[in-house]
Amino acid sequence: MGKFGKDGMSILRRAHIEGSKRSRFDDKKEGVDGRFIYADVSYKNHLSNWKQFAEWAEKNGLKRIGQIQKKHVEDYVKELVDSGMSKKTIESRIGAINKIMLYSERWNNESRIVLSKIEGVKARELPTKVYKDLTAKEWMDRNQGQYANNRDLIDTVQAFGLRRREVGELNERSFLIDKQGKMYVQTIGKGNKYRIAPVCDKEMNEKMKKLWSNKAIPLENASENSLRRVLRNEDQRLKLKGTNGHKMGLHIHRNEYAQRLLRNRIEELKGDKEREFRGYSHLKTKGQSLEQLDRYEVKIGTFKGSARAFMEVSEALGHNRLDVLAKYV
Repeated sequence: MGKFGKDGMSILRRAHIEGSKRSRFDDKKEGVDGRFIYADVSYKNHLSNWKQFAEWAEKNGLKRIGQIQKKHVEDYVKELVDSGMSKKTIESRIGAINKIMLYSERWNNESRIVLSKIEGVKARELPTKVYKDLTAKEWMDRNQGQYANNRDLIDTVQAFGLRRREVGELNERSFLIDKQGKMYVQTIGKGNKYRIAPVCDKEMNEKMKKLWSNKAIPLENASENSLRRVLRNEDQRLKLKGTNGHKMGLHIHRNEYAQRLLRNRIEELKGDKEREFRGYSHLKTKGQSLEQLDRYEVKIGTFKGSARAFMEVSEALGHNRLDVLAKYV
């Protein structure tokens, strides 16, 4: 890799160093553009995608980051499209380029590249990878040995909907229990955002009590600051078997959590209350409390019920929008 590629890697490194000290959630609220890289995983992905573009760019005569023009990126993208690459992968490649150009202040949010706006590229017709190829039960049936060897890990992901990095950071203060015996987990998720996620249903609650009640602290003692202090000490992490394995289908079990929790909350909120039906993409959730959202009914996938239930599940997964649930249900 030549100077062009190395310069881009240096910019990404600075964007990550600065981003790791910030909150993506706060930046988003304040309208800060997407110049920072907050998570280690995102940083690694951006590096990988940048290296691919840098190789292409150097072959095509680019020697300095400042030489990158919109046409260069569009030509690169069209080659990727012709190769049959998936939409998601192409968007990741574009994302790395945008990140470098935004952080180095050569572009702004208005000038960044968007796949769907590239002339001659039909983004909707590009091949896509199915986010959820198997149900959790199907995965366990087909991978009985892996499930048996990593049961604690997989059950915990199904119970609380944790991401891989979040599982790796589980520690002595992660698990919570309320006065009724219901289990929760507190974690620092994507974008450095703190959240408390409830167990998905009664069946998984019993499993989690057997596994973790001896380590659980009272729910009322949950503390973001305390959790962050513990996370600085890797010796206090639980290090569940299989955490670093990449064949556990953890995204499948996270989907299972979303569906079980959503089904459970829809049923609990059902009652006799009449709700106004709204398309979830047209329902404005910003600035509305959960009680206000309970006035509306929405449908996502095969699930239909109170908008409050959908928002609670979105927040439990570490998101703050309804539309993202379409990936899970």
